[in-house]
Amino acid sequence: MNHVRPPRKDPPLRSISSSYSSSLPSAASSSSSASGSSADITRGYGPPLSHSTPSVDQSQAEDTSDYPVCKPTTESKKLLGTRKTRCRREINDTPEPRRKKRVSVMEDEERLWMFTKRQWFLLLVVCSSTFTSSFAICLFPPFFPKLAQQKGCSSTIFGLIIGMNCLTTFLVTPYIGKKLRTIGIKFAFTSGVFASGVCCVLSGLLEWFPPGVPFILVAILVRVAHATANALASTANFAYIGLEFPNEMAKVFAWTRTCMNVAQMFGPVVSGELIEEGGFKLPFFVMGTLQVCMTMTCCLLPPDEPLGTERPKDSKEITIRQVVSIPAIWITFITFIFSTMSNGFLSINLEPQVLRQFGLRESYVGLLFGLKDGTNSLASPFWGWLCDRHRNNTKHFIFISSILAFISFFILGPFPGLPFERTVGTVILSLSLNGVGIGGQQVAGVVDAMREAVAAGLPDQAGLHGCVAGLWTSLSGIGRFTSRTGSGYLVDTIGFRNTSAVVVALHAFVVSDHHHDARTTAQ
Repeated sequence: MNHVRPPRKDPPLRSISSSYSSSLPSAASSSSSASGSSADITRGYGPPLSHSTPSVDQSQAEDTSDYPVCKPTTESKKLLGTRKTRCRREINDTPEPRRKKRVSVMEDEERLWMFTKRQWFLLLVVCSSTFTSSFAICLFPPFFPKLAQQKGCSSTIFGLIIGMNCLTTFLVTPYIGKKLRTIGIKFAFTSGVFASGVCCVLSGLLEWFPPGVPFILVAILVRVAHATANALASTANFAYIGLEFPNEMAKVFAWTRTCMNVAQMFGPVVSGELIEEGGFKLPFFVMGTLQVCMTMTCCLLPPDEPLGTERPKDSKEITIRQVVSIPAIWITFITFIFSTMSNGFLSINLEPQVLRQFGLRESYVGLLFGLKDGTNSLASPFWGWLCDRHRNNTKHFIFISSILAFISFFILGPFPGLPFERTVGTVILSLSLNGVGIGGQQVAGVVDAMREAVAAGLPDQAGLHGCVAGLWTSLSGIGRFTSRTGSGYLVDTIGFRNTSAVVVALHAFVVSDHHHDARTTAQ
């Protein structure tokens, strides 16, 4: 049996057109629709519409071949190369591979690996400024106390001078973050880097000031100016990251944290070598001059807003009260304070209360002292990668990192009642866990603070980035200031082991809060 259906001949066009012409009101319109119906049936589109029937000449011109040719209009020529045009080409069986290949080559030139050339340049400048500024900051605490004692200052006086940096950061940074849009991100970043370099050079000149009140006043003024300059640069730094890297904000922020921790880890070692070669002033002159020279590179930075974006005309200035009035964001802010407090506690008490009892050489002491910052620098990019991949799970990451910080101080104390004593192995383990945990708290905390602010209805723009960065830097400064001034008193009063138990309790509070918040988010 033959299953192939024989080809069916189409009925005469005249009979079909006459069947349609009977339903039309006039003879003129019937003749027009008849010609239109014949053209449409030849194409296979079915019966025509009464309001879009072409003339007889047009239908005959279009039906001269079996496959009609699609003639590009002016509008299609303008859209050449877009997805809509490529779909039309596939339908009409007229692909243009050369045009498609040219578009892909342009995309490869615009994007190199993960970022564009513009983003790579910005990332290089941001990381370089973070490294140099952190290097300059870590020069002061290890070597200034000896100079201050030679100028007749007591421990209370030079401790106050060192702590003025953190206190100024706490007071100035929120205002800078609030007015960042008025100041300008590029101007704040460039002027901050330049002023930081000048203040670093002035710090090296302190040894030529006479002892007593002149030395104390000049040292305080230099520290206040240096802290203000760093607040300008760091706030603009975070704002640039939020604007230029919206999808990789955690990753890029983690890289800047890595640069900061590497500078803090190797800064005292390099500066010690420079002091042995040229005295107290040499490391300050070298790093200050390097920062001043970086200002020329900062002038090449992109404008405040990314290319292709327009600043909304009716946008209002974001105030600090709007950000701090968000209840959920305070859990992250408390994490900032406690993490910096624990860092300040270790910076003051690690060597005299922990490492000195082992009788280690100076090189080993420096190595263990930098172990925390080293593990922090290695772990921060990993935390940033996790936060970018799983943005809705930032509270879970803060919870995990807080557990690591909790365990580190639990072992380092050790916590009262534990049946083991402190050894070099337990110190290495606790410092490694501390670096990983503190890095996770800070990286995931910044991303979570931004997420909570946007979820509360605030616009995701430069003003919000600057305000959150200002609050983050301010709270970090108050955490360092209170820990450095208060931990010594607690150690003298209740001992190091009980003081470390207080730090453990602080991290336990953070763990419990984030555990509850993480469960609420999961539900």
